[in-house]
Amino acid sequence: MTIAAGFRCKDGVILAADSQITLSDGGKTYQSKIFPVNDVEDCYIAYAGYADFAKELVAEVRNATRGKCGSDLVASIGGTYKRFWREHYTDAPKKERTWAYLLFTLRDGKRMVLYRAYARSLYRLNEGYVLLGCGESVAESLFDPMCRNDMTVWEAARTCIYACRKIKGYVEACGGDTEVKMFLDHNYPVSPSRFQHFMMVPERSTREIEQDFDTFDEVMLPVLLAYPDLDGVNPSQFRALLRSAEKRLEKSRVKKYRQRDKEDSRLWEESARVDDSLERAQRLDITKL
Repeated sequence: MTIAAGFRCKDGVILAADSQITLSDGGKTYQSKIFPVNDVEDCYIAYAGYADFAKELVAEVRNATRGKCGSDLVASIGGTYKRFWREHYTDAPKKERTWAYLLFTLRDGKRMVLYRAYARSLYRLNEGYVLLGCGESVAESLFDPMCRNDMTVWEAARTCIYACRKIKGYVEACGGDTEVKMFLDHNYPVSPSRFQHFMMVPERSTREIEQDFDTFDEVMLPVLLAYPDLDGVNPSQFRALLRSAEKRLEKSRVKKYRQRDKEDSRLWEESARVDDSLERAQRLDITKL
């Protein structure tokens, strides 16, 4: 199972999903749940449901949509999905039924669009967000107070990372890294390559943002607990508590960036050593000749 989310933002669309796959024997593995279908049209699919169903469906969709765009692309994805739903769920024996719900993106002129495929229905999301998966009920309580229709893709991405972090802590079937992909509308001249309007939040950055949110939740808890009782708390004491939380947040962020610089330096030194070794080996080979 999974948690998958799609946002229609003021400047584009995002897809997000966790990466935990629950196996038939109860075990777990981790795989991407967002698949490319057609890079030229910025068409990607995120799913919630059975992994085998989704992977087979994506392979069929890629073949069925080759060379298509716009309404033809939407119709082809919808038709393939409904056929799969009928074959693998409606007409299948009860014990053999598999299924998946989909979110998919594509480009319509200068604007990205987001669709949801659910059972045998297909509809376009013109604003707001949509959630799929076993973490949906928990996710709704987190997303609803934080989401606005005028959010940018980066604001929606951070919202997804925060909410998914919480969901993974409460819903056993959700876990692993959170994957976030962003697709920008064309509000400027179109380049020969549309791929530059697609962005992905790197896994390391996602984990770092999660750590920032965890730190923020931890240091702000005393402030939140003190706030409702301001009548009984000295205002200067409350301000001191707030300043203390701010300092701890800044200290945590400085420590994180120092660790990142140290890790990047180590990787750079290892890469340089490898390059030196290869250069020496090449020199030896030339000398032998």
